[in-house]
Amino acid sequence: MVEAYRASRLVVTDHHPVTREPTIEVAHEALLREWPRLATWIDEDRDAIRVRRGLAAAAGEWQADPGDESTLLRGTRLAAADDVAGTMALTGGERDFLTASHELADRERRQAEARTAAQARQNRRLRRVLAGTAALLVVALLAGGVAVEQRQRSEREARAATQARILAESERLAPTDRDVSLLLAAEAARREPGVASANALATALLTDQSFLRFEGDDVAARPTVDGQLPADRPAFSPDGDLLAVPDSAVGEVRIVDVLTDEAVRVLPLPARPSGPAMRGVEWLPDDLLVVVRDTDVVAVDATTGAARAPDVDLGGEIADWAVSGDGRRAAVVSDRSGTTTVTVIDLRDGEVVARAPAPCCSAGGPIGPGQIVVGTSARVAWRGDDLYVASGTGTIEQWDPATGRRVRTLGSGFPSPRDLAFMDGDRRLVVGGADAEGELQLMAYDADTGRAVWPSPQPAAGNLVADPRHDAVLVADTYDEGALVRFDLATGSPDRETFDPQTGPACLAVASGDGRYLAAGSCTTARLALWSLAGAGAAIRHVVDSTLPVSGPVVDRDGHHVALSTSADRGPGARVVDLDVAAGALTPVDIPPGYLAGMWYRSDGHAVLVTDDGRFAESTEVVDRPSEPFTVREPIPFVLPGPLGWAVSEGESAVLQVADDPQRLWALPDVQSSAGVPIDYQPGTVGGFVLSPDGERVLVGGTAGVRVYALADGRLLDEPFDGYQLATDRDGSVLAVADLDGTVELRDAATLAPIGAPLAAPPAPGLSLSPDGSVLAVWSTDRRVQFHDVATHAPLGPVFDLGDGSNSDILPDGPSMLVQRDGSIVEIGLDPDAWLEQACRAAGRNLTVEEWATYLGGTPRATCPQWPAPVRSGAAR
Repeated sequence: MVEAYRASRLVVTDHHPVTREPTIEVAHEALLREWPRLATWIDEDRDAIRVRRGLAAAAGEWQADPGDESTLLRGTRLAAADDVAGTMALTGGERDFLTASHELADRERRQAEARTAAQARQNRRLRRVLAGTAALLVVALLAGGVAVEQRQRSEREARAATQARILAESERLAPTDRDVSLLLAAEAARREPGVASANALATALLTDQSFLRFEGDDVAARPTVDGQLPADRPAFSPDGDLLAVPDSAVGEVRIVDVLTDEAVRVLPLPARPSGPAMRGVEWLPDDLLVVVRDTDVVAVDATTGAARAPDVDLGGEIADWAVSGDGRRAAVVSDRSGTTTVTVIDLRDGEVVARAPAPCCSAGGPIGPGQIVVGTSARVAWRGDDLYVASGTGTIEQWDPATGRRVRTLGSGFPSPRDLAFMDGDRRLVVGGADAEGELQLMAYDADTGRAVWPSPQPAAGNLVADPRHDAVLVADTYDEGALVRFDLATGSPDRETFDPQTGPACLAVASGDGRYLAAGSCTTARLALWSLAGAGAAIRHVVDSTLPVSGPVVDRDGHHVALSTSADRGPGARVVDLDVAAGALTPVDIPPGYLAGMWYRSDGHAVLVTDDGRFAESTEVVDRPSEPFTVREPIPFVLPGPLGWAVSEGESAVLQVADDPQRLWALPDVQSSAGVPIDYQPGTVGGFVLSPDGERVLVGGTAGVRVYALADGRLLDEPFDGYQLATDRDGSVLAVADLDGTVELRDAATLAPIGAPLAAPPAPGLSLSPDGSVLAVWSTDRRVQFHDVATHAPLGPVFDLGDGSNSDILPDGPSMLVQRDGSIVEIGLDPDAWLEQACRAAGRNLTVEEWATYLGGTPRATCPQWPAPVRSGAAR
């Protein structure tokens, strides 16, 4: 057929120029257009023809350079060429080209498979390595975690051990080294705040309940005059609020606030040729500060320090001095060339009024248990404006201060004096010194007759200080125990309370004119110790001078005011006084006619009063404080069959107790309209009672145990456990129960379930919970109180002696408790944050480098930021 087409000149035959294969070509393209079947064949095989042409071209390139594998077919091109090879005739070269392409494809496939297998093997190895590494890492992490936990546990245990040691040292040192005890407790509180450090702070602050703080340098030695007489005796301002502290080392007087230790001002003193040594100062009412130096006296303004009178030079060492009652004159004893002289000076103009030799003679020798060798020169004292001079022979003379003439001899045979002073309105003369054998003697005499008023002398001598608040004399007992000892002025009996400066034997002491404060210094260091004589202390705030009994709850809602009755029974004749706790102000309360002083406040803020005939009436208004005027509604129908003993209220309910009926209570479900529901606690005696928070039940404790009654009808609901005294917090969430055997339990007030283990307490203890339920006060029948942290049951501070006064419940503001003691109403603070600040103020310094190394170890730092940080001995402070 090809030959036929060739003969018809439709196709042309030839040979491939390279391969010499036969070829056939269309003679004219018109044949392609006009031959339908051929056109159909071409359309059907167009893609195959395109592939066939590409195959031929690629084969030709490969044949020109068989080593170039880049021309070989791969992938989809190779597959398409295979399809064409199955339908079209290929030349030998094209078939060789396809074979080479397949060989390359097979080789690349095998190489890829080999690479994949190798990668898989590598991945398996990596997974095994990673698994092992992860396991090792987990082990390492676990080991590291265990090590970290062990290290942290060790560090915690070490810190806990260190903390326990610091706390133990603080408690051990509280009676003997108060400032170190305070600073260790403060450092413990800074490191680990909590109940344990709060307990240490309270113990350090309250072990000596009257201690206020230390003042002055704790390192420098106390200066002396003539190598023997202690110098730098301080003086209180006339109102007692400030203290003038002379400092011979720098020749100035520092004025400080007694309570806060704030430096008010510093007074530089006039220069003098012989040096700045000061015996002491006297602060007179017209703001005149009398400065007694070693050989001269100068009067300066207490505000500016400017001289207000010429300097008076005594020409010899000053041994003693005293200022007259009117503050105009000073009598000064000095040694002028071996002659003891008494000089009277007018302090307003510096003129010498009189000068005369002291009575014969001075005495000297060993005195007291320590056999301290001292010389006793003349001593002077004023009785009003009359001058008295005592000599070493035991003779006391009255002088005319205007002339130096002897008016009379009060007597002889007195102790050779170390000090003498008139007290008790100048009715008593107290002399402390030594007898002829060198034995210590302290005796009080009638100031008019010179007769002894005590049965026998007391073995004490030293600086004498009047304590008018306690009708007593305080003696800086330099030659025996070294502490300040209080003696009853009427009997000479020593008081149980002593005041120890803790820096060596007490050499000097002064008290404020109103008897509120005492300052004392040792013979050893320049530091002073300050105490309160008015019932206060470092953690105890003086509120007001008053002997009113403090009893019962706070009566206003903010905790700042308390209604005090002028009589403990609050019966006829008793009055009510409003005490502003913050300001210390006492304001009489106008009780309407016909009502008793049995006043209390309900939880809604209304005041409740009791009529003379035992009925009750509420205030119309909410009353913010007891002295606020209010009107009274008509009394409710119920009549209390006897004097009111105690009352509690919650919501519209109240429970009352008759003072002379210890077996019955009266419930008032509605204080406005109730006729009263009797609650019979038979056959026991009621010890205490509280209302449930919902006001529907009353829990009654007593000799027959705790019983629960329905308030609506007085029906007995339950007898859950033993208990005599009860107390609850403001929200009624915590119930404190004390039994007569001294067991105290804390319970959930809603479920009555115990909270923690019982606390040990004295027999028949009293109870009080702070309104927020955080602090529990437990006190004994002899009025000793122990505070506890409710959350941990741990004690807060030492057992605190309340004395013979009375006390309130714990106040909501602080918290704190009001106590009547030593003729004052004081507030005992129970705030650990305040204790830390008070401890720093009381210590008056930081730990030294040596103390830090002894008790703490490590790098010293400032525990109290207001004081200089510890420095090496000999470095500047």
